[in-house]
Amino acid sequence: MRVPTIDNMDNKKWIPLETGRIDQIKNLFNSIYPDNEYGSLGNDMGVFWTGLLQKSWDSKDERLKALDLEYNPSDPLSRIEQKTAVIAYADSIRREGQKSLETLDLFLGKWFPAVGGLHILPACTVVENRFNDGYFSQVERNNIHSSFGSNKLFADIVHRYFSMNDLVLGHVDIENPVFQKYLEGHDKSGEKFFVFTMEEYESLRSVGSFDRVFRPRPFPLFTIFRRLPREIPYRSLSHNGRADVMIRLIKKMSGVAVDYEVINILWLYNKLRNDQMLLAEDYAFITGFIGWLESKRIKHDLIFTVSKTQEVQHIPYILKPEIESEEELLTRCGYSAQQAEAAASLFRETNRRLFGEEIRALTTFSHVQVD
Repeated sequence: MRVPTIDNMDNKKWIPLETGRIDQIKNLFNSIYPDNEYGSLGNDMGVFWTGLLQKSWDSKDERLKALDLEYNPSDPLSRIEQKTAVIAYADSIRREGQKSLETLDLFLGKWFPAVGGLHILPACTVVENRFNDGYFSQVERNNIHSSFGSNKLFADIVHRYFSMNDLVLGHVDIENPVFQKYLEGHDKSGEKFFVFTMEEYESLRSVGSFDRVFRPRPFPLFTIFRRLPREIPYRSLSHNGRADVMIRLIKKMSGVAVDYEVINILWLYNKLRNDQMLLAEDYAFITGFIGWLESKRIKHDLIFTVSKTQEVQHIPYILKPEIESEEELLTRCGYSAQQAEAAASLFRETNRRLFGEEIRALTTFSHVQVD
């Protein structure tokens, strides 16, 4: 059996951006993204990141460069100041009327003066009270969240400590300005994200394109969002205004009277089938619809079951698996088969034009964080 060995570092000298090490980084990218599958992606990424390393070294203060060049590989801790380090959220220590980063700074300085290292978990702009696992749902990466402090305060603190800061690269919160711009109709902004039309999604899924995507949680791999309608008259309307147009259209074309609550549940149909967690404004449509069912003396368990995967504070209703079409949904709402077919057909035909296109966004972390 081969016995693992440890390299003898006594006679080795640390060389910044050593050719062999740079080649290892490039080879790693090429092994992850082989050219027979990804073209030049692996090579391009290797060149990009090693180029950033070169720029980082070139722009480094000469005094710090000199200290780095004295680094002794046989003593890996020789370049690190030996002091206690603290890991903290940006608001771990709070005082009323004071920015939390300022409070944290004063707290450490007064009670833990020996602390020399500080690891701050995500402090960028976030959506508070979000399903975000402690501020990992970042809206913007270039600004500090207002309740934490300012960019200047943050910079001042990290320059006084041996610091490390978390920056989430894989996803942003759905409130990210670029993603919102995409939903508002700017197609170019969509190139920043893994987003697909419903047709693209079905085509790729059918050939197994998403089968190897790692999903650390039991929620859907893709979350459905709606873009704004492309036609100006409908873009300017509120959701209720668009629902009113749909109600009048179905009545005029088929003679079937459909209430707002029913239109709203048809609007939610694909999201409910997707078993995705809903935003508060979407969930309000469910509670309104259940109230409508009660007024019609229809039991809601004829239509809904409860999700076994969603982690939410409300009851996570989803459609029963037997409801495989809008027609079946309307039939269970008390409409005749003929009425259900006519209303559902008109809704599908005008849904995208009136309410906006539904798209599927890759959301490997949660329903409010798009990759």
